[in-house]
Order: sequence, then C-alpha cells, then structure tokens
Amino acid sequence: MMKRLARFLLATIVASMFLPPAARAATPPLRVWVSPQVFSPDGDGYRDYGRLVYQLSRRTRVYLYVYQGNTLIRRILVGRVQSAGRHQAYWNGRNAAGAPVPNGYYRYRIATTMTYRGRRISTYRWVKVARKPPPVQTRWIGFYVTGAPWDMNPVLGLESEVGTRVAVVNCFQSINDGFNADTLGRVSDHGSVPMVSMEFWRPAGGADQPEYRLKKIAAGDFDAKLAAFADKARVFGRTIWLRPLHEMNGNWYPWCGTANGNAPADFVPAWRRIRGIFTSRGAANVRFVWCPNAESVPNLSSNSIESYWPGDAYVDYIALDGYNFGTSASWSSWRSFSEVFGPAYSTVTGLTTKPLFIAETACAPMGGDKAAWIADMFLDVPARFPRITGICWFNENHYPDWRVESSAGSLSAFRQGLAAF
Repeated sequence: MMKRLARFLLATIVASMFLPPAARAATPPLRVWVSPQVFSPDGDGYRDYGRLVYQLSRRTRVYLYVYQGNTLIRRILVGRVQSAGRHQAYWNGRNAAGAPVPNGYYRYRIATTMTYRGRRISTYRWVKVARKPPPVQTRWIGFYVTGAPWDMNPVLGLESEVGTRVAVVNCFQSINDGFNADTLGRVSDHGSVPMVSMEFWRPAGGADQPEYRLKKIAAGDFDAKLAAFADKARVFGRTIWLRPLHEMNGNWYPWCGTANGNAPADFVPAWRRIRGIFTSRGAANVRFVWCPNAESVPNLSSNSIESYWPGDAYVDYIALDGYNFGTSASWSSWRSFSEVFGPAYSTVTGLTTKPLFIAETACAPMGGDKAAWIADMFLDVPARFPRITGICWFNENHYPDWRVESSAGSLSAFRQGLAAF
C-alpha cells in the first residue's frame, strides 16, 4: 500500500513539471498570514503587537486598514509602494487617535493596486485583541489634589511624599465643560485611573439652580451634552470612572434629593437616563460610580441612602464620601473613621455586592490627633470594613486643612499606614 502511494505522489510531481506555465502558476499574487492571531498590547513585552505578514508577486501599492465590524479603526499603510517579496506590518492595538481599543475581534483589510480579472486584489484577516486584566490589588490609594489633573505635578509631588503610586485621580467637572481627552489622558498616561465627578450646576451658583433639577435631567434636557461626552469618552478608549450626582442624600447641590425643588424619588430616573445614554453610545470603557454621602442631611427616612439606589444593572462601583470635621465647625465634633463610615457601610453592603471604595475622605487637624486618626483608618479598613477596596483622600488646603502633609506627624502616619495597607 505504501509503495503504491509513493509511486502516485512521484508521478504527480513529475507530471506537474510538464504542465504549461499558466497551469503551473500556483502562487497567488497576494498571500497573507496573521501572527499572532491573538495579541495583548499590555506593554509587558509578550505579544504586545499584532503582526501581518504578506507576500506580493510584483511591485504594487499597498493599503492596510483595521476595522471593527464595518467601522474603520486605523490606517496602517496608505498607498505605500512595495516590491515583490515578503513584507510585514504591525498594529499596536490603538485607534487613529492613539487610544487603546477595547478587547474584541478586529479585521485587517489589505488591498493592492494589482488586479485580477479587472478587479483590484484585496483580502481580510481576523485578529483578536485580548489585554490581560490589571493585577488584582487588595487595596489602593487615590487622591483629589488641587490643580490636578490639568497639571499632574501636584500628583507627582504627593506620590513622592507618601511613597507610592496614586491609583485613582479624582477631579470635579461641570456637565457644561465637556470631555477633555488631553486632561484625562495625562492621568491614564501616568498609569492612574481618572475619576470624573460630573456635576450638574454652575459651580458658583449654589444649590438653588432650577435648571439643574433632577426632573430636568430625567426629561432629557442634558441628553445632547451627555451624548457628546459619551462619544468622546468612547473614542478615548481608556478606562474612566464616572461619578455623577454624588452626595445626592445631602442638601448642598442642585441634584440633591431634598434641595432645589427635588424629591428623592426623582433621583433614580435621572441616574438611569445618564447611564442609558452612555450605554447606547457604546462607551463601555466608562464605569459608573454611585456615591452617597455617609450621612444623610437631613437625616430623615425619606432621605435615606436606600431611597437613591438605582439597581445593580445601572452601577459598576459603589462609593461613600465622609469627613471628620473635628471641631472646625460649630455643628461638628471629633469622629473616628469607623464612626464616620460605619452605619453607611452597613447600608450599602446590604444593597449590593458591587465593589466598594471611599471616594472622598479626610480629617481636620482641630479637635483631636490627626496622625492617630490616619493610623487608625489604615487599621480599621481591613479589620472592620473588608469590602472597602480603596480610599481616595481629599487633599486640599482649604479651611480646614485636609492635606495629609498638613503636619509632619500626619504625613508620617500616612506613609507608615499606607505601606502596610
């Protein structure tokens, strides 16, 4: 049996040598290989680029594009003249604006000016982008820092003082300001996640601004601005934490449930309207942070934290804001981290299993030992609040002085506590 097969193969090879030239022309004018089929542009040195290898039968112009579905993502080659032979091109997993594309399937389209039967020769090949998820950290630290992220130097200086990389940079932005890719890009380029606290108001106007009532948001008055923001965020491509309508159970913002003619029942439709726009625009890189104040003001059952819960399907992260004002105000007294956050922590962890962090906190220096308060915070979180994954400190020198570096003792306590966090 094997001898007969060998004789058949030999006869086939010999016969092919005597075929006319047109019949022997088995090499197509364009051959394409993708290697690797799956790549992960993580910057770790392993499969960081997608490679397309192609062989041309003669000199021609070459065009190479990247598509997701029917949407053009990137032009890699545009009419480059290349000689016959084997060539290769690379894609780094970024779109035309330089932003990383989401994980998923993409296709290369390679076209030439060579023709076959009167039509230009082109072909498609599939490739998959599969970035590895970031390393899981048990807990992280973030900051709001005056001047950042428009200027990242304050963040760099703070990192040097506390001895670690800042994982999250919080910034406050009016809905009227629009999306600023350059500013948020500075945070992403630094290796941190930008958290945009989206505020529906004119910042100098106080809580009484009827044009920013929750019912106005739910009715679609801000749809155009939200859609524009979502579209630019989608093109930006990198992860953004969006924290709209924060501290809604207070009474100091136009979107608070008991201010500006609002009612707590108005909140959920407004929240879902915002989230729905980002979903419909395909901005999957934007993660929504639902963030009540740790204490409801006024402290009424109708203004409870639970009254504002929009549901798991509309939230990616839950967060809490809370401060120890010490004796800096006539209405305040010294309270530990556990006293500030304990009741609210019990409430929100009973609502959902979504990841939880502290979006704003700080300690005043008046009325107690700020260094001890900070040291206790880093001990209390793992011991009494295991669901808290990170803390974003409000680092501003405003009365009172919230900064971790407000004294040498406070800064030392922060560095030591953070090192073991």
